[in-house]
Amino acid sequence: MRERLCFVAAVLAGLCFGAETDCKPNAPCYSAASVANIASGEAGALAPNTLARIIGTVLAFSERGLLAGDAAGWELPILLGNTGVHVLISGIPAHLFYVGPSQINFLVPSNLRAVEVDLQVVRQGVAGPPVRLRLREEAPALFLKDPQYVIASHLDWSLVTADAPARPDQWFVLWATGLGRTNPDAQYGQIPREAAKLARKDEFRVYLDGVPVAPERVNYVGLAPLCAGLYQINVRAPATAHPDPEVRIGVGESLSPAGTRIHLRP
Repeated sequence: MRERLCFVAAVLAGLCFGAETDCKPNAPCYSAASVANIASGEAGALAPNTLARIIGTVLAFSERGLLAGDAAGWELPILLGNTGVHVLISGIPAHLFYVGPSQINFLVPSNLRAVEVDLQVVRQGVAGPPVRLRLREEAPALFLKDPQYVIASHLDWSLVTADAPARPDQWFVLWATGLGRTNPDAQYGQIPREAAKLARKDEFRVYLDGVPVAPERVNYVGLAPLCAGLYQINVRAPATAHPDPEVRIGVGESLSPAGTRIHLRP
């Protein structure tokens, strides 16, 4: 089950944001508005070590997803198979999870910082337009299993569902991306093999129906071991939690999008 959760970001499709851009004939075509956080689908909501996606046209001539053999030595690839596709962010190759003609899923390099960057897709030596993006310190987003409910798991890694909901005063796990730096930092291109707590843990909050969960009820937030770009949040819901509450996460003033819920019942 944990391995299945690790790869959820590589297969989730995002929304397409249309925008004018300057694309050359037969070159990869996309825009800044079509580069988004893969969990929330929010354009431009990117931070270092965030799982992201690009929607466009002729991004590749073939389709290829990440396979176990592509990550030999605990290192993620910057090229998938013979697709010939690279994603460059300020000249730094991003690591790829999926490449197809209309979508690329990638990991924003963890060694970048919150600055303006240029992103460019290069397909077999043919470059798409450089687009300017501003990385944030954090861009928190929870992964969704459908348009309304988040992906969460019980402590045995089974999924939280309407038939197997989380319970008040019991622990469950939320899965997110975009939470920013950890201690120790995520290493560029490396699949984390150990837990690493969020650097700004004291400023992190989980909100249920807008009410912050007491800090002692969040006993871990940080990198999910064996899962690049994925963050794990262990939460014990208060006994007073309402059924199916809205759930959001935040670091300082940066909050995940509103309107997402978790299956939680007495």
